[in-house]
Amino acid sequence: KENSLDKDILLLNKEINRIKKEKNSFILENKFDEAYELRKKEASLMSKLNEISLNYSDGNRVVTIEDIASVINIKTKIPVYEILKEDMMVINKIKEDLANTIVGQDEVIDELIDITKRIKYGYSDNKCYSLLFMGPSGIGKTLISKIYAKNLVGEDNFIRLDMSEYSDVTSINKIIGSSPGYVGYDDNKNILEEVRNKPNSVILLDEIDKAHPKVINLFYQILDEGKLKDSKGNIVRFDNSIIIMTSNIGSEYILEDNNNHDLVMSKLKENFRPEFLNRVDEIIIFNSLNKDTMYQILDKLISDLNKRLKDKNINLSLTDKAKNFIVDSGFDHNYGARPLKRFIVKNLETILARGLIDNTIKVGDKLIVDVDKDKLTINK
Repeated sequence: KENSLDKDILLLNKEINRIKKEKNSFILENKFDEAYELRKKEASLMSKLNEISLNYSDGNRVVTIEDIASVINIKTKIPVYEILKEDMMVINKIKEDLANTIVGQDEVIDELIDITKRIKYGYSDNKCYSLLFMGPSGIGKTLISKIYAKNLVGEDNFIRLDMSEYSDVTSINKIIGSSPGYVGYDDNKNILEEVRNKPNSVILLDEIDKAHPKVINLFYQILDEGKLKDSKGNIVRFDNSIIIMTSNIGSEYILEDNNNHDLVMSKLKENFRPEFLNRVDEIIIFNSLNKDTMYQILDKLISDLNKRLKDKNINLSLTDKAKNFIVDSGFDHNYGARPLKRFIVKNLETILARGLIDNTIKVGDKLIVDVDKDKLTINK
């Protein structure tokens, strides 16, 4: 009986390995429908293999793969055994939320969704997956990261580091902890400890180019080996993490010409060691925003404002003249959507707030925003 079981286990392992290789080939070729079918076969065979192995090792109690996955999930929050239909629901929700929120980055969203399919379909080299988002300020790099993380792992498992706060060599301690004998050695307030507690996380390294070279070297080790030692010698693994880095390097070439990716990459290579860049799984270059996309962003911002006013049953609409005035006043090619948002807050939301306070704007009002003498006005 044992010989028969050994043979069954060996055959199943061979078949699983064969399917994995074929599935990974499809993933690399972006043939996701074919990869999805093989992923289902792989999951089915893995379940069968675990059932045989567990029954073989314990004749008194049958422990299913779901039992083990449930315990691991409770302890680590890592979704070890996911139902493929749920995987697709997560991927579709990510795409829907990004498409509804981000303007002018359709190609970036499509690329990110393909990457997510690779991750969800089990393509892995036992190291964390890493992405580098390139592009000017205010085009949505950080926002995309937040929305992506919220849908993929949940807000609690999103770790954001402003790398401008890691510009000196001593900031290494913020990541790995203080050395023995130094203040803070006995506490656990460092990034590695946070990753240890949130192993299934998305880690955003905002403006990675502003970090000290020795800090970047730490992340080079993580990208290379998928793990790092803290100051106490404990190994923290990043196998189930996704690292997203952002950078404005080469933005001048994107602003001049959206298709000039070669110059952006050349500038990137001047600022980072080849060993580091070679270990980044995907480098994604964002588009700059133009005036046409600003009108779409304006519509979204006004829609969000109306949602906030919904509890007062107040609705806001803009004349074409007001839209043109806001976009002309708030558009800055170098800084993306941020100046537009600031302009709306300062010149529109302030008027609304004053009107609500002095009772000139009341519950149930239908308001029209127009322009008079180079100023926004609100009329009923």
